Amino acid sequence: MSSLTKLERSYYTVGSSSTKSGIFDCLFERRPRYLIIDEIEKISKRDQASLLGLMESGLLSELKHRQ
Repeated sequence: MSSLTKLERSYYTVGSSSTKSGIFDCLFERRPRYLIIDEIEKISKRDQASLLGLMESGLLSELKHRQ
């Protein structure tokens, strides 16, 4: 996995210390081409479902309160 982090525009995160909102914030701010998640099985099932939905649709949307 460490060799994958050398790819241009890649972002690495550890699943046990990641949340859906943190990952999505990263996707909006950094716009990585590759998202590398180690220990993805340690992310909550609800957050895994959100990531699966993103992978299936390819659409990333953000809702902001009162905006």
